[in-house]
Amino acid sequence: MKVGIEKLSIYPSSLVLDIRELAEAREVPVSETIDHLFVEQRTVVPLFEDTVTLAVNAAKDLLSEEDKQDIELLIVGTESSVDFGKPVSTYVQRLLGLPNTCRNFETKHACYSGSAGYMMALHWLAAGVRPGKKALVITSDFSRKQIGKEHEFVLGGAGVALLLSTEPQIIEVELDKAGYWTQEVADTFRPTSTIEMGNNQGSLYAYLDALEGSLAHFVEVCGGDVDFFDGFARHVYHAPFGGMTFQAHRRVCSTFGMTKKKEVRAHYDEKVRP
Repeated sequence: MKVGIEKLSIYPSSLVLDIRELAEAREVPVSETIDHLFVEQRTVVPLFEDTVTLAVNAAKDLLSEEDKQDIELLIVGTESSVDFGKPVSTYVQRLLGLPNTCRNFETKHACYSGSAGYMMALHWLAAGVRPGKKALVITSDFSRKQIGKEHEFVLGGAGVALLLSTEPQIIEVELDKAGYWTQEVADTFRPTSTIEMGNNQGSLYAYLDALEGSLAHFVEVCGGDVDFFDGFARHVYHAPFGGMTFQAHRRVCSTFGMTKKKEVRAHYDEKVRP
C-alpha cells in the first residue's frame, strides 16, 4: 500500500524581517549571516499570533470540504503549547471544522515532535484500519527569544500542514527503510511558557551525533546497500538554521569518503541547497 504526503502547506506568520537590515542595525558583517548561517529573512511572530493560529493558518487553505470529512487522525507537533494540559490539537480540530470522529492529540519532543507525528500517522495509514481515510499532521512553533534577544538572526516561527493519505501526490514514503537514533541530552529547556534557554554548542553536537547514529542504523536496515552520492535525488535535513544543513551534509559525506570541502560544497549545491 502506498502512503505519503498528498498535500502540503506552510504559513510563515504575518511579519518578516530582512536579515541584511538587522545585521546593519547590529553592526554585524552581512557575510557572517548570509554566507555562514544561510539566512536571508526571519519571521517575527506578533503578539496576536500563537501556536494555534500558526497551525490553523497553515492548514485552512489546504483542505477541501471533502478532505475534512475524510480526516480521522489529527496530530499537532509543538514545543510551544498554550496549555500544560489541553492539547493544541483540540483547538485546531474545532477551528478547522474537522469532524467529531477524529482522533487527535499533541506531541512534544522539541524539534522531533512533528517527525514523530508524521511517522506514526503514516504507519496508521499503512495499517489499513480505516480504508480511504486521511491523517492531518501539523507542526507549529515559534521562538520565545524575539528581536533584541540572543540568536535573533536564526529564530522565528511557522506552521506546516501535511495531509497524509494512501494517494500521495508529493512524496511516497518507504516505511521499511528508516533509521533512527535517540539519546537524552540537556541542550534546551523551556521550564515555563515564557522562558527559553539552552546550550547551543551542546545542541549542535547532539544534532550531528544523532545524524551519524540514525544514518548508521539506516545503512544497517538497508543491508549496507546505500549509494549516498547518486542514489538520492535530494537530501533533506532538519534545519534549525540554513547553514546547519551544510554542516550535516558535510558530516554525512565524510562518512561515505568525501572529505574535500570543495567537493562537498558542489554536492551540497546540487542535492541539498535547492
